[in-house]
Amino acid sequence: MPYAVNPKDVFIQLNKNEFELDTQKEHNSWEQLRLLVANKVAELMELNPGEFFNMLYIMDVNEDKINKAIHEADAPYFAVADIVIERETEKVISRKQYANYFDDVESEAEPW
Repeated sequence: MPYAVNPKDVFIQLNKNEFELDTQKEHNSWEQLRLLVANKVAELMELNPGEFFNMLYIMDVNEDKINKAIHEADAPYFAVADIVIERETEKVISRKQYANYFDDVESEAEPW
């Protein structure tokens, strides 16, 4: 069963990981979210690359994908943003799946 994920869910997930996206900016569409994340990636890569790569590690983003995006993409900030958004979307979907699973298990459990 596919789970619908909207950009706001991913925005919230990113900020849980201390990505610190600007909450005053629009993030109602995937394009807006992609632009916000790409701008944050650019800022972190330029000002504090160590913190940026540590954050990617904590977020469990695929290191090989990141290295390839940085070195081979025409627009590396957007390529990295796409990878980050993809990973955080996977987490949102996973949480929705398990939330539904535990709801089903609790509803099927016999009362004590």
